[in-house]
Amino acid sequence: MTDPYLLSANDDAPVPPASADRIDKLARRMHVSRRLLEDMPPETLDRMEQSAAHMKAREETWGDLADSIAEKLTAAGFRRHDPSGQRGGFWLSMWDDGVILAWSTTEYSGDMVSPFEKTVEHAMLPALEQILQATGFTARIIPEEEDNGGDIRVTGWQGQAAKAVAEQ
Repeated sequence: MTDPYLLSANDDAPVPPASADRIDKLARRMHVSRRLLEDMPPETLDRMEQSAAHMKAREETWGDLADSIAEKLTAAGFRRHDPSGQRGGFWLSMWDDGVILAWSTTEYSGDMVSPFEKTVEHAMLPALEQILQATGFTARIIPEEEDNGGDIRVTGWQGQAAKAVAEQ
């Protein structure tokens, strides 16, 4: 009789550890602890590197626009939402198709949505859309049936065109 453990000895071959240099670079790019990455399989690290590259591309494409939005809304008296600090206000995220602007109240954390939060969002998002449009941004509320439905997608700003011409 054959010992089943002898037959399966190579099934779980050890995965070679990722290089220290690779882990250091990825930890810095993803803003995570090096320790978190040390025991991850190489294919997971590959996916994380792809994600980091994608995030960098989004930032390069939409970062200036996001900064302009934050500058204008802050100047108008709106506060930027800080999920790990003072909550409430606008928050921005960069996607492939533009900068997404959403609103959060101070009453609830991000994973809880109350009728109050929905009421405030229902009033704030159209108001923010109008403010952005009035200050030269190309902004539209995203239809409910799309991803990020109800939030605002911003895809441009007239001030950027003027700035680019002035720099030439």
